[in-house]
Amino acid sequence: MAHQQGPIDIVAVNDDGDIYFIDVKTDGKRVTGTGIKPSRIHRIRSSQQKKLNVILAYVDKENNIEFITDLITKGVLNGFNK
Repeated sequence: MAHQQGPIDIVAVNDDGDIYFIDVKTDGKRVTGTGIKPSRIHRIRSSQQKKLNVILAYVDKENNIEFITDLITKGVLNGFNK
């Protein structure tokens, strides 16, 4: 049996009742050809996540969270506070 992944990990609701879907990813790093500074392994949203306007959030080893704000800057998620 194949392990199925869901498109959403967290559902958040702000004070205005706006609903946000969040998919949490481990903030993985990769050393590139230069070998000097590791860079983030970027994840992309699936077609289903794009339809649902899912926000990606990276969490690192120290539990710091960074939201990928492409939807916020495009105005899709007005009023979302990082």
